Amino acid sequence: AVAPAKAAPAAAKTAPAPAKAASATAEAAPKAVTKSEPAEQADLLKLEAASGAGRVLAEASAQQAASVLGGREKDTKLIAELDAQAASLRGRAEAIRRSAGTATREAALAAEATVVEDGMAQVRRMEAQAGEEERAAAQRKKEAKEAMARVAAAQAQVAADVEKWGQ
Repeated sequence: AVAPAKAAPAAAKTAPAPAKAASATAEAAPKAVTKSEPAEQADLLKLEAASGAGRVLAEASAQQAASVLGGREKDTKLIAELDAQAASLRGRAEAIRRSAGTATREAALAAEATVVEDGMAQVRRMEAQAGEEERAAAQRKKEAKEAMARVAAAQAQVAADVEKWGQ
């Protein structure tokens, strides 16, 4: 893509200019004094001016083409860099997408473990409280039995005393 831009200035420099060719022919020919010599000189000057303008235009076009091609090279490099960045970002996005499922599962498991642990602690507290209440109930039952035994003994004593007085 760069070769045509460089070839144009080279072709412009190596191609013989029409004005130089005309002037070379004019110099090679014997000069004969004629009436039309000033007109021919004017024509030759016009031809040389047109040829010089053509060379200037050709050089400007070649420089512009080289500048455009240089800009294209920069754009091509920039596009390649942006493509590489886009590929990298796509790869990172895919890795995040893959790890998101794993991270979600791990977070759910951690939350579950926390809930289970908190629940188990509450179950242990409730079991301990139930054990205390069972012991307290057993103690009250024992005390109630003892009280019933004393009441039964007292009733028996009262019944025996009533019988004894009644006799």
